[in-house]
Amino acid sequence: MEKTIAIIEQTDAAIAASPDLLLKIERYSDLEKAKKTGRLGIIYDVQGTMELAGDPTNVAGLAKHGVRIVQLTYNKAALAGDGCLEPRNAGLSDFGREVVTAIEEANCLLDLSHGGQRTTAEAIAAAKKPCAITHAGCSAVTDHPRNVADAEIRAIAEKGGVFGVYFMCY
Repeated sequence: MEKTIAIIEQTDAAIAASPDLLLKIERYSDLEKAKKTGRLGIIYDVQGTMELAGDPTNVAGLAKHGVRIVQLTYNKAALAGDGCLEPRNAGLSDFGREVVTAIEEANCLLDLSHGGQRTTAEAIAAAKKPCAITHAGCSAVTDHPRNVADAEIRAIAEKGGVFGVYFMCY
């Protein structure tokens, strides 16, 4: 987590050095402010839970430093659950359930991009707040492990969340 905090501090310094161009986004009103002032809004996220070092309470520490999006997995098996490239598709772990709760308590967005099918479905079911898949494709269009099935896309929408479609060569 120390390395992540150091990177955040370096990024904070870069934003502070260009206040006329950049704005750190920590709440919705910051998005409005960036748009009104013509600045680029920077939203901090982490891809996967490695930064948590096995401790879900570290989500709060990341949030204190401005992280607003936390992704449970990144392609392969992780403590929180299996990623989309993990063939066993074991789903969300007990640690993952604790992390989902910690993300929501810290008012961060739960991002299920790169998650395995079961991990994604179980995390959506466990979430009390809207969650998102910020960047993926639709498996109904192209069957690829990084793409998401209609059932999970619908479940995200039914919980009030969003699905961000990316453009990839596959």
